[in-house]
Amino acid sequence: MRRGQAGKSIGGAGKGYLGGTWVVYGPSDISVVVPVGNGSPRAAGVVGRVLSASPPPGEVVVVDDAVSDGSLDGLPADERVRVVANGRGRGPAGARNAGAEAAAKDIILFIDADVFVPRDIFARLTEAYGDAVDAVLGVEAESADLPNFASRYKNLWMRFTYLILPRQVGLFYTSCASIKKDVFWAAGGFDESYKVPSVEDTAFGRALGARGARVVLEKDIEVEHRKTYGTKEALVTAFRRGAALARCVLRAGRRPGGNRTSVPTSFIASLPLAALFVLWAALAPFFWKLAVVGAAATLAAIYIFNVKWLAFLGRRGPAMTLGALFFLPLELAFGLGGGAWGTASYYLLKRRY
Repeated sequence: MRRGQAGKSIGGAGKGYLGGTWVVYGPSDISVVVPVGNGSPRAAGVVGRVLSASPPPGEVVVVDDAVSDGSLDGLPADERVRVVANGRGRGPAGARNAGAEAAAKDIILFIDADVFVPRDIFARLTEAYGDAVDAVLGVEAESADLPNFASRYKNLWMRFTYLILPRQVGLFYTSCASIKKDVFWAAGGFDESYKVPSVEDTAFGRALGARGARVVLEKDIEVEHRKTYGTKEALVTAFRRGAALARCVLRAGRRPGGNRTSVPTSFIASLPLAALFVLWAALAPFFWKLAVVGAAATLAAIYIFNVKWLAFLGRRGPAMTLGALFFLPLELAFGLGGGAWGTASYYLLKRRY
C-alpha cells in the first residue's frame, strides 16, 4: 500500500481513504483467507490457483477448522501460505474471523475451499477500490463440469441472483468477497453463533449496511464455485436457509431498506403460492376438478413470478428448463417450510440461530 495523493487507478491499483490519508492499494495488499473443514478435497487446488494468479496476492491464510480427513494435504509449499488453527470454535464464521485476525494485509479476500479464482482477480479487485468503496464482491461463473442437475441449478441460481443486482449492494457473499480489514472489524466480523454453514454472510452484510458501508458488486470478476449438491441436499439446504433467514430477520428487528438478501423479491413473493399448491393437493380427494384447476393456476402463477429465472435457465437448453419446472415448486415449498419452522422455533423455542 502506497500513501500519498490519490491519482487515477492504473496497473491493478485502487485508491481509498484510510486514517485521514489517501492510499493506493495493489494486489500485494490483499490477504486471501480460505477456511478449510472436513470434506474439502479441493482446498490444495484452490490455494494453488490463488498462488498462480498474476499478479499474486500478498499472502494466503488457510484456516484449519479442526480438519481430520486429509483436506489440508497437498497444500503448496510456499512462503506466502500460512496455516492457522481456528481457535475460536468450529464453524465457518469462527474460521473466517480467525483468518481475518491472522491476516497481515489491509484488504481481506474471503473465498471458500471449493472456489477457483481467475488469473487476474487481484488486479481487478484492487482497481475496484475507489474513493469510497469498503468492500468488493465477485460473482459465480457458470461452471461447466458440475455433475448433475441440482448442482448446475444451484450454481446458475447464485449467478442469476447476483447478475440482476445493482452495482452497490447491501450484501456480503463469502464465495468471493473482499473487504478492508478495518471495516470488517468495525462491523464486528462474522457472528460466531453460526456453527454450521448458514446465513452468516447475509447477517454480516446486514451489519455492514447498518453502518453505512459501501459494498460494490463487480460482475466482471467471476470465480468458479465447484460446489456439488444432490437433489435431496439442495432441498434440505433450501429448508435450512429459509429457517436461518427467518431467524436472522426476526433477530435484527424491523429496519428500513426492504429486501436485504440476494434472493429476488419476486421469488420471495411466490413462496406463499407453494402453500396454496399443497392446499389444492389436500383438497384433491374431495373436490378433484376444482383442485386440478386450482393447482394448475397456482403453478402458472409460480412460473409467472419467476419468469426471468426460467428464461435465464432456458438459454441453457430445454433440459434445464424442464427440470426447473418440476424443481422450483419443490424448492419454494421447502423454503417456505423452513421459514415457518424458523419463525415458530424463534418464538416458541427461543432459538435465535
